[in-house]
Amino acid sequence: MKRIRKIICFAVAAAAVGGCVYNGGEMKNGAEDRGAYAEYTDAPKGYALQLPEENMQVDMTLGRYYTRYCGETSELVVSKEENVYDDVIYYTDHYFDRFMLSPDYREKNRIALNCHHFETAGDFNVKILSVTRTPYEGSEVLLNTYSYIYFYKDGEKNFYRLMLKTRSFEPETINRLIRSFREVPEKGTAENTISTALQLPQMTDETAAYYQRLCNSDQIAWGIFVPENEGEERIAGLEQRLDYRFDISMKYVHIPDEETTPEALEAVHRAGKVCELTLQTATLWNNNLDRSENPNFMVIDGVLDDVIRKHAGVVRDFGHPVIVRVNNEMNTDWTSYCGIQLMEDPEIYRRVFCRLVDLFREEGAYNTIWMFNPQYMDSPPANFNNYLGYFPGGDKVQLLGITEYNRGTYRSETDGGSWREFQEAYDGVESLYKEYFDQWPWMIGEFGSDSHGGDKVKWIENMFASIGKYKNIKGAVWLNWEAYDARKGAFGTVSRCYRLDETEETTEAFKQGLHRGK
Repeated sequence: MKRIRKIICFAVAAAAVGGCVYNGGEMKNGAEDRGAYAEYTDAPKGYALQLPEENMQVDMTLGRYYTRYCGETSELVVSKEENVYDDVIYYTDHYFDRFMLSPDYREKNRIALNCHHFETAGDFNVKILSVTRTPYEGSEVLLNTYSYIYFYKDGEKNFYRLMLKTRSFEPETINRLIRSFREVPEKGTAENTISTALQLPQMTDETAAYYQRLCNSDQIAWGIFVPENEGEERIAGLEQRLDYRFDISMKYVHIPDEETTPEALEAVHRAGKVCELTLQTATLWNNNLDRSENPNFMVIDGVLDDVIRKHAGVVRDFGHPVIVRVNNEMNTDWTSYCGIQLMEDPEIYRRVFCRLVDLFREEGAYNTIWMFNPQYMDSPPANFNNYLGYFPGGDKVQLLGITEYNRGTYRSETDGGSWREFQEAYDGVESLYKEYFDQWPWMIGEFGSDSHGGDKVKWIENMFASIGKYKNIKGAVWLNWEAYDARKGAFGTVSRCYRLDETEETTEAFKQGLHRGK
């Protein structure tokens, strides 16, 4: 297969021009009235279109969810989506495009609006949104113009999303896509060709030994997170009440606002624990908002290389094993490193993750075990936002992180939350991840149970009774924290209390569960 220069693509299963059929897709040379561009028919998704340029390669790595076309000067991603609201425009404006539509976000992130308008094409209504991001000085980003094209029909739940990446704003190419796009009868089934094979990297002897013990153990390595202002003393107090020493202590560090400190890592080690270091390329106080410059663009443009190398040097000099969890819950819309904020393009997340791993390795930080931790259930629940699209590769990751909470019912009116027992939630988690990560060690990167809407003591008891049946789960980190109802003040009413020691009864239930497993 022809290699694509300077364009990052998955390993591609190619359908060459000239009638080759792959997974129900067919490429053919254009008719005279279509010029030199090839038309591709994607029968499983029910569409045909004229490709943006000649000799594009068809990438079916995640063909079940979307089809990707890679060329010399452009890239196109096409998915068939289902509207979860009554109005496609509300759904796409609110869930997909709201950061690209925000003048504030665009201004702070060097993004210019090219166009935003609506038209019709045959039986379709069409929404077009195009933006261009200016890279930071000294960086080279070839495909920095993103054009999003939506084809939808009044009253129908399904619609098509096209994301076109080009070097500059190309109205002609957009118009050609719109004019050529048409529905065809659905036929066949597209399958993924993605490889998730685990490829263990170089590790220090101590780190490799710890990793193997973790993978081979039939006991859960229990971990804990407490807010930074509570410190190791808070953990020590919990351990005394539980008569148990946790195996893992989780810390958050925001890049570039915070530093990874030797003191923090040494404190965890002295307490007999391994640190789960959650690195978030996010502004400390604006992680989930659009009020600030998004540091992820600085990461991929190389602006923060020296900052990242400094973090890597601290971890390297510490020497002992560190589990590094990078940008958890990325397949959502509430973190600044999520795909929705990053040009709606999961590839940018992958590039951020890989850059951190590569810089750490260049600095000799081989005492790291890297964790990929999506949120269970994609949000938005769209094919282009499928968690697999964020997977950085089996050569970059050694642990699959999983996350699902019992969020209780406090916010059920606004987010549809409901009480969910541990087994109910994690049966779904196991079903989702088994297909691609059955040979991997899993760790619950963070979890907990609220107390609104059910019996938290029973929930804890049931959790300990059932967690052992999930053989891939090797560790679990309880988030000992609470969230507040922002509508009632920053520290007003507790909306979700995940404290394991919320009451004497919950503390005792957790203690009994820990000791039952010994």
